[in-house]
Amino acid sequence: MPRVIIARHGETKLNVNDSESAERIRGWKDIPLDGEGVRQANALAKKLSEYDVREIYSSPLSRAFDTACAIASACHVGPVHKEASLLPWHLGSLQGELVMTSIPAVAAHIEHENEEVDKGESFATFRERFLSFLKDKCKQAESWAKDDIMVLVCHSRNVQITKAWLAAGCPDDLTIDVPTMNSYDDETGTGSMLVVKV
Repeated sequence: MPRVIIARHGETKLNVNDSESAERIRGWKDIPLDGEGVRQANALAKKLSEYDVREIYSSPLSRAFDTACAIASACHVGPVHKEASLLPWHLGSLQGELVMTSIPAVAAHIEHENEEVDKGESFATFRERFLSFLKDKCKQAESWAKDDIMVLVCHSRNVQITKAWLAAGCPDDLTIDVPTMNSYDDETGTGSMLVVKV
């Protein structure tokens, strides 16, 4: 069965949540991989080299693209296709803010999905942009050989919204299961991957 794998980029300095710094919203800010992020990207690439990767698409942001290039090198496939549909949710003025203090504002924009974030985009715009692309790529992969894999390298909210769409049963109207969107686990961490079977 053809599969699409959603891969999340490796760590950046704004992903770290330790005694010295707190995690901040990255959004469309082009934050590069840090040393740990490069290690995670290479570990993910090694893991994906066990699959028959046929095509790789990436968000144009460097943290995703550099992760995608590590995967392409390990899987001996290329080129990596940059795709704006794989950008994360543009959170505008919330970008750079602490994640923990921004959770209520983010949740409110998910609930009122047509309201644009200040200097950003609405959740509905993000949902339709990303899930339309994902749905099209899943359909494209249906004609591939059973072991062929497509990899989409993107960001945490792309992984979350994929899980929420899958939990809703992959409806054609791209609606999602909102509680799933708001839950986080190991499948959302930096350098992680999610296998999509539609």
